[in-house]
Amino acid sequence: MTDRMDEYVIRFSGLSIGTHQFKYVLDTSFFEAFENSEIRSGDFEVEVSMEKSERFLTFQLVLSGWLGLECDRCLQDFRQEISVEDNFLVKLTDKQEVDDERLVCLPEDAFEFNISRQLYEHIYLAIPNRRIHPDGGCNPEMLAHLADYLLVEEDEESKDSEDTDPRWNALKNLKLN
Repeated sequence: MTDRMDEYVIRFSGLSIGTHQFKYVLDTSFFEAFENSEIRSGDFEVEVSMEKSERFLTFQLVLSGWLGLECDRCLQDFRQEISVEDNFLVKLTDKQEVDDERLVCLPEDAFEFNISRQLYEHIYLAIPNRRIHPDGGCNPEMLAHLADYLLVEEDEESKDSEDTDPRWNALKNLKLN
């Protein structure tokens, strides 16, 4: 990550106990700072609410925007709308706690926290498993090429009789009471 990530550092040591609000805008340069990212571009508005107590920082995130992704079907870029609301906890302790995705441990003498990794991970985990254009958005030329490679299904009876061992066909005729 680059020095650009410094703007996502929250220096909590000078803040009073209570709730504090932060707003960020994440653009393409934010996503480019993470190596080997599948995210090609993006634009997000982020609202962070941090509640500070003696030993804990509780973060509530609201992220909304879009990502530039590659379509799994036609391989062209498209925009995927993403909206995320989630929270996580930062604990100030010298003991390493159980590994939990919602718990981040910092040393007791820490005075700042870089939230960029959590923002990136929350957005990344909101990406759908199947990344395709909305209906009708795929490249028709690519869809035509894909259709050339699709297998045509035969009717079920002829397929069953051709592919099935004849001994199994005889067993199908048995009636169970």
